[in-house]
Amino acid sequence: MNEKFSKTPLYNLLNAMKVVDRSKFIAVTMTPKLGYSISTTWYTADGLFHWLCKLDPNPWADKNFEEHLTILHLATHCREYPVELIEKYKKLQ
Repeated sequence: MNEKFSKTPLYNLLNAMKVVDRSKFIAVTMTPKLGYSISTTWYTADGLFHWLCKLDPNPWADKNFEEHLTILHLATHCREYPVELIEKYKKLQ
């Protein structure tokens, strides 16, 4: 891919969010439901986003995963998040 990073649905979702908001999504667990073949937990969604940016191509990304991820997908993989951010980012759906 000629772009700086391979875009995955999870990358696209996190990239559309403000940094301060990504930091409020706590204990994000990556799973195949988010398009990756690993199960690991990141302290914040912002930390996860920076990790995604460092690995290109990402060896754990499911190349066949094409599901459009929404803020609700992210929230179900977090231990803690502000409910008001769900409303704020519902428009990304």
